Amino acid sequence: MQTELLKVSGMSCGRCVGKVTHALQAVDSVKDINVSLAVGEVTVQFDEQRASTDQMKTAVERAGYAVGEAPRRSAAAVVAADDPWRSVG
Repeated sequence: MQTELLKVSGMSCGRCVGKVTHALQAVDSVKDINVSLAVGEVTVQFDEQRASTDQMKTAVERAGYAVGEAPRRSAAAVVAADDPWRSVG
């Protein structure tokens, strides 16, 4: 499994979150999606043997949103950022 952080611009409401989530769910092998409207980031977990980061970006762009370069963080840091109560060791 690969976890990727995408910086998404143009999201402004819950409906936007739903559109991005729906677009990513349509990509084969996506296992988990976490969309943060507040910071404009999407964390997506997928099987890198069956899909690619480029496919994730294309899905979001086809939904009508721009995808930029996200800050590079480890998968553990991404998980910790999404769950403030979880400790990363």
